[in-house]
Amino acid sequence: MDFQPCKIGRSKFNRRESFEMQYCPFCQLPLESPVATCPSCYADLSGIGAASAPPAASVQRGGTVVESVQGIRDQIQQAQQPAAAGPARSGGDGRVTQPEMADDTVPFRPLRRMPTLKLCVLDDGSRDQGEWFWIRKPRFLVGRVEGDLIIGNEIDMSGKHFEIVATMVKNEFKFVLRDVGSRNGTFLRVSRLVLRKDMELILGARRYRFDPGSASQPEIPVNPSQSTGGWERVDPTAIQTMFPALVEQTGSGAGKRHDFRTDELFLGRDARRCVLHVDGDPLVSPVHAKISRDQKGRWQIENQSSLNGIWLRVQEVALDGDAEVQAGEQRILIRFPPRF
Repeated sequence: MDFQPCKIGRSKFNRRESFEMQYCPFCQLPLESPVATCPSCYADLSGIGAASAPPAASVQRGGTVVESVQGIRDQIQQAQQPAAAGPARSGGDGRVTQPEMADDTVPFRPLRRMPTLKLCVLDDGSRDQGEWFWIRKPRFLVGRVEGDLIIGNEIDMSGKHFEIVATMVKNEFKFVLRDVGSRNGTFLRVSRLVLRKDMELILGARRYRFDPGSASQPEIPVNPSQSTGGWERVDPTAIQTMFPALVEQTGSGAGKRHDFRTDELFLGRDARRCVLHVDGDPLVSPVHAKISRDQKGRWQIENQSSLNGIWLRVQEVALDGDAEVQAGEQRILIRFPPRF
């Protein structure tokens, strides 16, 4: 193997006229002088010598081939490209052979240990940029004071707020998002859901509670022996609560009611298109959500491609894939690894 020397001029720091910079072909350690054994990986270089540059391709020594990092990257990129089956070929005897099988090999995945989830604490105003953390334990706690991830500047987050728990179910790992008694709740972004009594939602910057309403006017007991009852016995507020509604939640209690008076209506800032008009909230889209009643009489809410989405307060929910969580005012992404 021929080497081209790298000439270094004389200086007060270097009294040698020149030397040949060489590299171990196995660990790529720089070698300033010929050696029989690499001082780092202890490879025997007496038979093959050193290399004049760090190897970029696979290196063979005896019957073992060591792949370089770049070689591995090239193979991964090639494997990620879609492969098509090869064309049918004719044999020498005129018979047509079957086409070559398409390479649908999947990348390596751990089969016995827990999958590694990723969690991203989103930057303010971003939906995909932030600080990433890897979940490598079966119970991962998030809080303002305690936990595996501590977000100390989030004043609306509890000391211990929520956790992600992995359990084995029928030889498969399942993950659960669980609130651990936080004061302000843990919210999950959803695209559609069936509304149930006292469900709590975040739409824009406000919180809402679903009130299914009363089916009819509350009954007033009547005793035929008594005189005719006066009109003042009818409570006007009872009539107002007959309709299902989203009720704004404030620091002092229930706020404005947004009644559902038709089987389909929209909520948003655009008063021309939305019966449920939300004024003064710039985080609500012009047409934010659609609310409708299905054939079973159930009310449901569906996101209308709004920027800031619909958020449901949850106590415990199974995670089947990627999700977005809000604790206090901090939004957090949860990412699952690719599946087979």
